[in-house]
Amino acid sequence: MALLPSIDLEIPKKLKDREYRQNFFIAEASALIAKQLIALRKARGLSQAELAKEIGTTQSGVSRVESADYSKWSFNTLRKISEVLDARLRVVIEPTEAVIQEYAEGSGEEAQNPSGLTAAMNSDFHEAYLRQIASIQSSTSNKWNTEYGTQITGTKQGNLLDDDANTGRTALHS
Repeated sequence: MALLPSIDLEIPKKLKDREYRQNFFIAEASALIAKQLIALRKARGLSQAELAKEIGTTQSGVSRVESADYSKWSFNTLRKISEVLDARLRVVIEPTEAVIQEYAEGSGEEAQNPSGLTAAMNSDFHEAYLRQIASIQSSTSNKWNTEYGTQITGTKQGNLLDDDANTGRTALHS
């Protein structure tokens, strides 16, 4: 499968739009929480069923919370999971202008993962994370076409998005 040329998703520019920004922040938080929970659960040697038993839920409940597409977790659920995994739960509220500057400087999402588990977390969720971003773009595509002249279109099933190791940018597979 040949890679198309790398594309710049223009995240800093798009984050200036409030509607896009709010959707982006939810998608980003969901993906990061899922990555961190899975990596730490595995590092602690627990299965989803074992974690579920410890926090008083079902395996499918843990699976849902570990999904990059899930965003209905509660603070109490995250607190219970953190306690069982012997971890600190930290909430960071950042001003939008600081986030836009991070993405403009290229530090973005990876700089927000201070846990040191980045390598273990990246493989399974990077694609889901980018699908969420593409979905946000798609849901507001008319606005983007008008304001920015860009849109992600023509999706197929399978691995559509991948990192280009040489440029660090995301590319669409054909």
